[in-house]
Amino acid sequence: MGGDLGAKGEVFRSSGSVVIGTIGLAMVALVVVLGVVEQGSGFPLWGYALCGFLATLIWAAILRPRIRVAGEDLELRGFLDTVTVPLAAVSGVVVHQVAAVRVGERRYVSAAVNRTFRQSARELRGKGRPGAPPSYGSMVENRIRKRADDARAQRGIPADSDEQWALGDEVRRTWAWPEIALLAGFALVVVVTGVL
Repeated sequence: MGGDLGAKGEVFRSSGSVVIGTIGLAMVALVVVLGVVEQGSGFPLWGYALCGFLATLIWAAILRPRIRVAGEDLELRGFLDTVTVPLAAVSGVVVHQVAAVRVGERRYVSAAVNRTFRQSARELRGKGRPGAPPSYGSMVENRIRKRADDARAQRGIPADSDEQWALGDEVRRTWAWPEIALLAGFALVVVVTGVL
C-alpha cells in the first residue's frame, strides 16, 4: 500500500496489485526465457508476441493504475488513460470497489485503490474493532478529501460554488499511447503469424 510523500507528490495504490502484477510479469518472462533456451522446441513467433501482449496487458491493467496528488492536481491513472483533476474542483470522493471522484456532475473512477464490501459495511456501521486503524481505502478517501478542502481554502473557493464547478472545465484526459501501441502491435503480430 502506498502513500509516498515526496518530490513525486502523494501516491496511492494497492500493494496487492503490485505483488500480483510482478508475479504475472515474472511468469511471462519465464515463458519467454524457456522459449529462447529451448530454440529447437519450435517456440513460435506468435508465442513471443502473445507473451509481449500479456506482459503489456499485466502492466496496463494491474501495475499502471494509481492515484497521485501532484501539486494542485489529482491524477487518476487508469488502464489506458490518465485523468488529471484540479484538487479544488473535487466535490466528493468515495472508495468502495473502486475510488470514485466527483467533479461537479461528473464522476471519475480509478481501480488503483479499493475497499472490500465487508470493510465498507463495517466502517459505515462503526463496528470495527475499538482502536483499529481504518482500512487503506478509507485512509485514501479521507486524505484526498482533506487535500481537496485545503486546495479550495488556499484558493479561497467555497465548496459547491460556481467557482468550484467552473474548475471542472480544467479536467484533462491523456491517453497512454505507448501501451496502446504495444497492445495493438503485439495483437497484430499474433494474428498475422498465428494465421500464416
